[in-house]
Amino acid sequence: MTARADFAVKQGTTVPLTFAVLDGKGKPHPSLKHLDSAVLTIAPTAAEAFALPLSVKPGGIGTLLTAEQTRGWRWRWARYSVRVTVKGVAAVIYEGNLTLETELGA
Repeated sequence: MTARADFAVKQGTTVPLTFAVLDGKGKPHPSLKHLDSAVLTIAPTAAEAFALPLSVKPGGIGTLLTAEQTRGWRWRWARYSVRVTVKGVAAVIYEGNLTLETELGA
């Protein structure tokens, strides 16, 4: 099951991202010990797509987008997806739109 969620990131800021991994009933999965890998793919409309590895965090899987990373982004809008692989089976568990809010005066 793929959940759809849109969110925004402010350019030049550090943002922790966490995606909850849900079971078939929509409840937080109790264990992520069988997780082989997890990747956040961001595909901007005016730039090359790129992938960021996700790791197990309290509450799910996630990463920390640093101010240095987001400061370098020059696009305004992107599609994103979160793909996990468990016991060799891959699935997209989240997808949606990502808006980059620019810094004032930038």
